[in-house]
Amino acid sequence: MSTKYVQDFTKGNITNQLVRFATPLFLSSLLQVVYNMVDMIIVGHKLGNVGLSAVSVGGDVTNFMTLIAMGFANAGQVIISQYIGAGHRGRIGRFITTMFSFLSAVSIVIGAVGLVLREPVLNLMNTPADSYDQALAYSTICMCGLFFIYGYNMVSAVLRGLGDSKHPFIFISLAAVLNVILDIIFVFSFNMGAGGAALATVISQGVSFVACAVFLLKKSERFGITIKLTDFFGFDMGMLVSLLKLGTPMAIKSASISFSKIFVNSYLNGYGSDVSAFAGVANKLASIANLVSNSLNAAGSSMVG
Repeated sequence: MSTKYVQDFTKGNITNQLVRFATPLFLSSLLQVVYNMVDMIIVGHKLGNVGLSAVSVGGDVTNFMTLIAMGFANAGQVIISQYIGAGHRGRIGRFITTMFSFLSAVSIVIGAVGLVLREPVLNLMNTPADSYDQALAYSTICMCGLFFIYGYNMVSAVLRGLGDSKHPFIFISLAAVLNVILDIIFVFSFNMGAGGAALATVISQGVSFVACAVFLLKKSERFGITIKLTDFFGFDMGMLVSLLKLGTPMAIKSASISFSKIFVNSYLNGYGSDVSAFAGVANKLASIANLVSNSLNAAGSSMVG
């Protein structure tokens, strides 16, 4: 059975493999930051600081909800790497379906809770009055599309755990191009404002998620794994427990950092949409500084696993 897409990190030079594996991860993260900034640029050109503020506030809410998925997805990446290192590839397919079923259920629950509490949350964040409606539209659409955002993060983590960092970069590139095109259509042509930017993000993430999932299913033999469609409708309790044990503290850590940023930004939002817009742009630029360390951390997780 060919496993040409799988990298065995137990052999070869550690530094060279780390750099080669981390480079596409860095480019993927950079591209994701760039196309998130495109949302702000396009909406800013259309609506000014009011639009920038709305995307900033709505983005803070969405990022907080997404970090839960990223915590468990990163935990899944480590567990898959451990299976490969231990020579237990026969377990990977069942683990992938267990993680997918769990995160799908979590995305639906969190999305539903977010829809119910979105207005109180925006009020707690001191959302400027002139950007409130736009921020509400942005966060509402992202919450409705949370399943696709969770799905993309999960499938990308699976590929990273299998030692493949190149294909996630290809699929995030697809999402980036599609996002820019849809941003222009929804925001400028359809005058949908910040909600249009959110819809563009959800659709592009959804297309990328589906493309990535189809690739993984069709090429599963190349990865040396077996995935059955019927396995997606249930959990392997032992594997789920392992995922929860590792993923819960990782999700709490990421969510705690995000919550602290939201807490600080809520004070800045109280000064109006101009300050809120400035903080949103500054936070996006500041996130670039962490890309190298985050990419090496993600690559190192697979190698150590």
